[in-house]
Amino acid sequence: MILKTIKENIFVVISKPQCYYCILVKELLRIKNIDYVEIIYNENMTSDIEYLKSKYNIKSYPMIFINKIYIGGYKELINYPL
Repeated sequence: MILKTIKENIFVVISKPQCYYCILVKELLRIKNIDYVEIIYNENMTSDIEYLKSKYNIKSYPMIFINKIYIGGYKELINYPL
């Protein structure tokens, strides 16, 4: 499901509940009026999440994908030309 969502959407944010940087990312996107698809992590997604973490050496949330490319998290997004 996660991989399909990344393939089918321009802007995807994978977040966790109560994640401070996830909240900041969503607020930044709202301010910039950018539409995105949010996937909120739950235990049923473990295999897809582990695949993404391994493939892109991801260690934290949020995970941001633009045009199917992993760009990083909040710190990378604020430096990304939107």
